[in-house]
Amino acid sequence: MTYGEALDLLPFRVFSSGRDPLTPGTPLNSIAGVGSVTPQEVVETLKLAGIVLSPDQVRVVGVPAVPPALPSGSPVHAALVAPGTGRSGAPYQVTVQLTNVTAQTLNGKYGEAALDAVIEDSSGKAVFWATPGLVHAVAYNLDCPPLGTCDQELKLNFDLNRFQPRFPLKPGDYTLKVFVTGLTFSKEYAQDLRFQLPPQKLTLLP
Repeated sequence: MTYGEALDLLPFRVFSSGRDPLTPGTPLNSIAGVGSVTPQEVVETLKLAGIVLSPDQVRVVGVPAVPPALPSGSPVHAALVAPGTGRSGAPYQVTVQLTNVTAQTLNGKYGEAALDAVIEDSSGKAVFWATPGLVHAVAYNLDCPPLGTCDQELKLNFDLNRFQPRFPLKPGDYTLKVFVTGLTFSKEYAQDLRFQLPPQKLTLLP
């Protein structure tokens, strides 16, 4: 069994792996990814491909902490646009539209991973989260006219599976939680906004 075939057995998406850069051809010495597994499960599965790691050489990004709702007095209003239905394993997109609720122009910035999302099953268990593994250090500008809609929307795209196509989310009813991971504005509103949009129901079809 190959390295890739072994990892295909897990609801786990790898975003980096490492070897000694000074010694070409050396064995894998670290792996990092996101998924609903433990480091020990990754270790045991990689043994099937003849790869030996210890749990401390495996990093798994688990369920993110969902921040509270946008506090009152914030300079913007946020609205979530997301389909109420989707198909198991299919692409899915969520959008957050921002509106300036102040009487002055707002200039903001947001990063490459401005949104995150968690999908919970009917029991409240998180079965998927869109948390990226690697994020490039870039910043995008956001201009919001007084009492008007900001010129950019925040978007997040993902597939309705458990971290890889082999594990599509089963048809049924879920709860979608979308949150903004970092949004800053200049002048007197110079705080880093992290907030959750109102959760919404998501029904997956076959």
